[in-house]
Amino acid sequence: MFNSGNHLWLFIGVLSIIAYPLYHLHGLAGINKVIPSVGRDTCVKIASPENFSFCEDIVLGNDGIAYASCDPARAKRNKVLDYNYFTEGEVIPSGDIWQIDYTTTPPKVKSIATNSRPTDFHPLGLAVDPQRRFLLAINLPFESDKSLIEVFTIQEDGSLVHHHTIQHDNIYTPNSLHLVDNSEWQGADGTPSFFFSNDHYFDTKFLKLIENTAILPISNVMFYDARSKNAYPVIHGLAFANGVSGDNSTLFVSECNKRRVHQYNLTLRSNEKDINKAVHLEYVQNVNIDMAVDNLDFDPSTGKLVVAGHPKGLDFMQYAVARDRSDPSIPRAASQVVSWTPSQGEVKTLFSDDGHYYAASTTGALDVTRQKLLISSLYDHGILVCDA
Repeated sequence: MFNSGNHLWLFIGVLSIIAYPLYHLHGLAGINKVIPSVGRDTCVKIASPENFSFCEDIVLGNDGIAYASCDPARAKRNKVLDYNYFTEGEVIPSGDIWQIDYTTTPPKVKSIATNSRPTDFHPLGLAVDPQRRFLLAINLPFESDKSLIEVFTIQEDGSLVHHHTIQHDNIYTPNSLHLVDNSEWQGADGTPSFFFSNDHYFDTKFLKLIENTAILPISNVMFYDARSKNAYPVIHGLAFANGVSGDNSTLFVSECNKRRVHQYNLTLRSNEKDINKAVHLEYVQNVNIDMAVDNLDFDPSTGKLVVAGHPKGLDFMQYAVARDRSDPSIPRAASQVVSWTPSQGEVKTLFSDDGHYYAASTTGALDVTRQKLLISSLYDHGILVCDA
């Protein structure tokens, strides 16, 4: 039988179970939060051609060239958020990789010619190794339940050649990529090894809803060893793992639903047979950032991490799943990009907007040499090129 003390502890336990997600959901929602305009006056919006839109990720290459993964089909379908407004028989546009030359005024953009690209191509996270001329893109094909990593090689003329497709049981809800810049970790064909996030543990709409609403810490970060073609977990217990970035000694991971970024010391031992020792991560610290954190971009030369995300999560979700985002009754999805300097503990806002100028920012990529900040969006047309 329960005595009064047992009842009290049961009550406290139930209350804790309820309070835990409510605390995080309230912060994520951003209700009554006012988003100031920061940095807009320094930005140029590149919003043409028309299908240069819904660019989830943007990464810097060499010599003022950037690459963006864009998917106009996201207007009606998003496999991460699990909505689909395409009607049967409707033509579904394919996604593309775009090249941006931001050394010119205005910046020049072009869709990259790709040889042997998959026809069912809907890219999300992107990573580039400009020295070894590899570009990797997460592909969430519409006609398959599988999630893929497409490997391309960058040709001298800037075009891409589809090299091969990576498929593995542990690549099930991939979101972001970080390449290992180390020739000892290359596959026999030159493919780099990489870290990637699985943003959800579940892959069905109903179970994802439970995972998100209950703020379940069950997503992860995996490591793909290109030498053995094996993928295995290296970080567990995250509530919506999202962006991954870093260098060969540091790894950063954003935890979207808990509005924070984690920092790890990274040790890679290519000759070690024990996988737990070959890729060793030591937790360092985390920083709380008042938004649903999305993609990350780390600059080793300055030690700064650029973090983009969604400061008003409830507005973002309403905007994302709306059938008509031009409806004035639908709230705009605000944008925010900040920099975090871990060595100094400093978080600084680089750009923010209430979503009327630029909505739903997902990535900020900082070129400190040219003092330019590039910003991409999940649901807006084009990108921003700003002075930094």
